[in-house]
Amino acid sequence: MRLAAAIVVLGLFGCGSGSGLRPDSGSPCGSQMLNDRIGAGAGHTCLVVAGGDVYCWGSNPDGQLGDGTIVSRVTPGSVMDVTGARAVSAGSYHTCALIMDGTVRCWGWNVAGQVGDGSTTNRLNGIQVPGIATAVAIASGSYHSCALLADGRARCWGQNDLGQLGDGSTIDRTEPFDVFSLPPAIAIAASGRHTCALIADGHVQCWGGNEFG
Repeated sequence: MRLAAAIVVLGLFGCGSGSGLRPDSGSPCGSQMLNDRIGAGAGHTCLVVAGGDVYCWGSNPDGQLGDGTIVSRVTPGSVMDVTGARAVSAGSYHTCALIMDGTVRCWGWNVAGQVGDGSTTNRLNGIQVPGIATAVAIASGSYHSCALLADGRARCWGQNDLGQLGDGSTIDRTEPFDVFSLPPAIAIAASGRHTCALIADGHVQCWGGNEFG
């Protein structure tokens, strides 16, 4: 029964011309592109399906499934107010989606501003993050998220107790702030309380918590 359920979930995605990918984004069945279209948090999982809708399932006490409720789900449910997605990233209890038009929408637990809408109110549906209009990639740590913009800049928001937002402070941000002194980047990743970016010249720059090096 578990194997059958897994096949059904994977069947939501599909490959081919209806996958919702940009023509320049590479093969819709490539491993990296598939990784961009699925994200797992502390107790929930989200998936970008064919056509660009997002489905989530699992734990939902803080609205991290985005279906308008705080009821946990054992089967995938559609995220409200999110269409045309090309990637998804899950923090511990919040989730963000990168939309085809370069905007970002987030939902779920928002105590440190990780939804990025200027508030600390939990959001049960996808809310557009202000100040993000040309994003090409997203990444979420435990309680923060970042967007990589088309010009190579990165902007982050949410918890910042260890400097994981990279803005030169340890102040939580409820809206995106530019990462300070970052050369043009081509990829970004976040986990726990730190963030790293791959720079266009091949170097890597990281910021945030460093208790384990």
